[in-house]
Amino acid sequence: MHAELERYFEDSLLCSVRSSLHIFNNCNGAITVPAAAAVIHHQSKLFFDGKNGATSFYLSKSRIMQDMPVRLEAAIAAIESGVVGGNNGIKKHDIRKLVGWIGIDISEIDPTLVAALEIFGSERGDAAHLSRREIWRRYHRGTSGGNQPRVRRLPAPSDEVTAVNAVLKLLSGFDQLIQHRMRQLI
Repeated sequence: MHAELERYFEDSLLCSVRSSLHIFNNCNGAITVPAAAAVIHHQSKLFFDGKNGATSFYLSKSRIMQDMPVRLEAAIAAIESGVVGGNNGIKKHDIRKLVGWIGIDISEIDPTLVAALEIFGSERGDAAHLSRREIWRRYHRGTSGGNQPRVRRLPAPSDEVTAVNAVLKLLSGFDQLIQHRMRQLI
């Protein structure tokens, strides 16, 4: 479920920027907040990385409109390869990095969802990444890898179901936030 949640947030990001490009192309140049945020964020990243094509001026609506499809397609490519490709989790800092690209601040997301993801990400990630070592250690009665990290607690199946259900109930609020952003135009 950890991987599915991770993919859900990545897909939410990609879907909103791809849909924004579609809206721009088919609705007389309408620019959604996610489109503007992605373009500005991408331009800033290019500028700070010293890359060609970066602008060092404020991108007004008229400047964005000039070559929006090209800028948004470049932002989408960067999001696909760098942001989504580099994402490896569902904790608060991972979600913040994803949603920031589409103009959503982490404080706008239901704090209960953020807390549930943080707990689920910590507990599930611990078991998923370290369980092989822990099983090996237990099997060999501690004779192998004494200094290796250990799983603090293997999650009980009933706890896993409860945690997953808690997160799933809260995702509709996140979907509504994304939909609200998609309706906002600059």
